[in-house]
Amino acid sequence: MIIKTITASCLKDYQTITIGRQMEDNHRQFVFDCSGFDEEVTSIELVHQRSKDVAPYPVTTASTETLTWTVTDTDTAYSGGGRAELRIRFANG
Repeated sequence: MIIKTITASCLKDYQTITIGRQMEDNHRQFVFDCSGFDEEVTSIELVHQRSKDVAPYPVTTASTETLTWTVTDTDTAYSGGGRAELRIRFANG
């Protein structure tokens, strides 16, 4: 398995990540580290929209400062580019 850690506080608005080949299952894992913010993180949600989806779907959530996404064959069911959004909630917000 390929594991890549991404520091969420350093993400840019439109950063590209390669999640794998079509129908690849449990081959890549992304760990989003949200500990670098100056505020306490209360929850993290990752939503993903594949190339043929009309709306994004929730992939996974976490109540800690780290969210892990193991990419499944569902996530790579369609060829082409998709979009993902990391939604972070803070204690003060």
